[in-house]
Amino acid sequence: GGMEHQTMTTQGWFEDGLTAHELGHQWFGDNVTCATWADIWLNEGFASYTEYLMEAQFNPGNEAQLMQNVHNNVMSSPGGSVWVEDSLNTNRIFSGRLTYDKGNAIVHTLRFLIDDDAIFFNILQTYQNQFADSTATVSDFKVIAENLSGLDLTNFFNEWYYGQGYPTYSVKYAGTGIETVLQVIQTSSSPTHTAFFTNDLEIKLIAQNGSINTVRLPINGPVSNHLVPFAHTVSTIQVDPNNWIINETGTIEEALSILEIESQTSAQTIVFPNPAENLLWIVMDEIGDAKLYNVSGQLVWEKKECIGQQKIDISEFPAGSYVFTANGYTKHISIK
Repeated sequence: GGMEHQTMTTQGWFEDGLTAHELGHQWFGDNVTCATWADIWLNEGFASYTEYLMEAQFNPGNEAQLMQNVHNNVMSSPGGSVWVEDSLNTNRIFSGRLTYDKGNAIVHTLRFLIDDDAIFFNILQTYQNQFADSTATVSDFKVIAENLSGLDLTNFFNEWYYGQGYPTYSVKYAGTGIETVLQVIQTSSSPTHTAFFTNDLEIKLIAQNGSINTVRLPINGPVSNHLVPFAHTVSTIQVDPNNWIINETGTIEEALSILEIESQTSAQTIVFPNPAENLLWIVMDEIGDAKLYNVSGQLVWEKKECIGQQKIDISEFPAGSYVFTANGYTKHISIK
């Protein structure tokens, strides 16, 4: 097959994916080496993700099928952790399904959760610089990722790295003529190990008139209810349309009975689209001060006692990364 060495890569055959993977090890494996076999994700998971990055760069469009193939292999069995519990078991250390493919897929999920490519790739570079010519553990990587992203990634690592299985998402929906009520129900393929997964999830709503709205929803339990600003009659709903999360789609059904949850849905804030161009929409169910900061931390927009639906003209804003805050909610926004 292929093997990375500190001074060269050897390959038994040549194709783009294998070459990208082995060259990826010059950083993830050689420049920084996993401290123990239990930390092998830092070598093989990230080197596998370079295959995805290579396809996105040189064969745009192919990366989506590559990640789908990765997900399909992971879901060929219901359990299994990326973390290597038995580090004396060579077959487990170098498991294609868990160490390579699931390891690859959860790097992609981490990128989605960070929701800012500049921060994500800065994390990878900082990790390389800080531990160059040395060894590192997954805990070392977690500290860097949390410090630079400002996120608490405990749930991500407990569920996707140390945990087992993957979710199946089913969706019930109903329209009010002003907004769409969504109920997301998840089941775990390995509930005795990971009861449910707590991560954001993209839902794409497609209307009969062709209107489309892709929303990013926080999923914090087996059942979560959401109000989405979409006044059109829904014809199709797609779960995780960009394939960020290892998951299967269950049932998608219209259920007028869930309209009763509209008044019970907890207050939430929705900001869309992301990335944004010309206009940015904000929907707040609870009154609060809404603020938008640029990457330098300067306040560029503010509305006191904001509630309901707001439209921000961002046509004159410089392209780049911004941070929106309101009522304890924080979201990274990219403006094109």
